[in-house]
Amino acid sequence: MASETGKESSAGKIAARLHAVEVQTRSRVEFRDITGQIEHLIAESGIRDGLCAVFTPHTTAAILINENADPALHKDFDNFLRRLAPQGGDYAHNDGNCDAHLKSALIGPSKTLLIQNGRMILGTWQGVFLCEFDGPRRRAVRIKIVPD
Repeated sequence: MASETGKESSAGKIAARLHAVEVQTRSRVEFRDITGQIEHLIAESGIRDGLCAVFTPHTTAAILINENADPALHKDFDNFLRRLAPQGGDYAHNDGNCDAHLKSALIGPSKTLLIQNGRMILGTWQGVFLCEFDGPRRRAVRIKIVPD
C-alpha cells in the first residue's frame, strides 16, 4: 500500500491525504470488502471529521457500499447484474467484457463517505467493496481523506 501523506498546513491543520491501495482479485466477478483498509487509513491520518473519497480508475471495476454481514448477498448482486448485462450478450463492443463495463457503469467507480470522530459513518451492516467484473486482476483503489 502506497500513500502520499498530508502534512500540517501553515495554519496547523492536518492536510488532505491521498492513498493508493492495490487489490488482487481472484475470480472474474468478486466483491472484495475493503472497509478495514479504509478505516485503518482514516485512523492513521489523524483526521477527526471530513470526507473520504474512494475511487477505482478502471472501467470494469466499481466501488459499492452495501451490506457486509451476509456474503450470500454478493451472489444475489452477481445474479441480478448478470440478468441486466449477461456475459456474451449481443453487444456492439464485442471484445468479451462489455458486460463488465456495463456493470461497472451501473454501480460507479467512486463513493464519498463522511468521517466523524475519526471513523466513517456507515450503517450497522454496511461495508465498502471493490467490485471486480473482469478479473482476476490487480486493481488500484485511490482513497483521499480530506479534513473539514
